[in-house]
Amino acid sequence: MNERSTDRRRWTRAARLLGVLFGLATLILVWAVPLQPRAQGRSAPIRGIWYNSFNNLDYLNAALPKELNQLKQRLCPNYIQLVVHAFQNGKTSSDPHLDSARSISDEALKRLIDEVHKQGMRAALLISLFVDDGTWQGAILPQNLNSWFNEWKRLVSHYAELGQEVGLDIL
Repeated sequence: MNERSTDRRRWTRAARLLGVLFGLATLILVWAVPLQPRAQGRSAPIRGIWYNSFNNLDYLNAALPKELNQLKQRLCPNYIQLVVHAFQNGKTSSDPHLDSARSISDEALKRLIDEVHKQGMRAALLISLFVDDGTWQGAILPQNLNSWFNEWKRLVSHYAELGQEVGLDIL
């Protein structure tokens, strides 16, 4: 047997011994150090899914509780992300607004949030802007920025108040 193979065996044994010792030390630490409770106010990570429709009537469907339950059982989310669709006429319009035919009604949104909570999940709400002329929302150039932001603030404030009323978890 040559000197090189003898050295290799020694290093292999030493590495195995170190691995075993490290494993034992880890087990002792895990056993000896008690688990600390989660810090006050800190919550579990968000495991959310989007629940979204462009048809306002979908949210008033009688099958809603069953659909949410199926989503909960199959995908195990702790949050359901809901979307309110706001609209703007064109790239330079200064009029972000809700559209009664395309935006979720307050009644439907309240029912949806209530159903999410009944299923033991939390609700998050996103207000998303769509531009009717097809412009990407990141490329809008409102003619009157003050007017645009005043309207946007009115929309967000409305949903903040509604969210407080129904216990929305994230806006």
